[in-house]
Amino acid sequence: MLPRVPLASVLVEVDARTGFTDHLVHAGGKVNRPPELKRNLMYVIIAEAGYLDEFTWRPWAP
Repeated sequence: MLPRVPLASVLVEVDARTGFTDHLVHAGGKVNRPPELKRNLMYVIIAEAGYLDEFTWRPWAP
């Protein structure tokens, strides 16, 4: 079994290796990227993942 790690740590590691957040674009076409944008994107991804129903995603289940 793999060790349990926080979802945020996984996202940061995946982004460091792949740069997936660089491919997310602003819906209004804004090109100026503030320094805290990556952090905020991670927060939103984690928050959206929390909306999955209990049968789809249960990090507390063994």
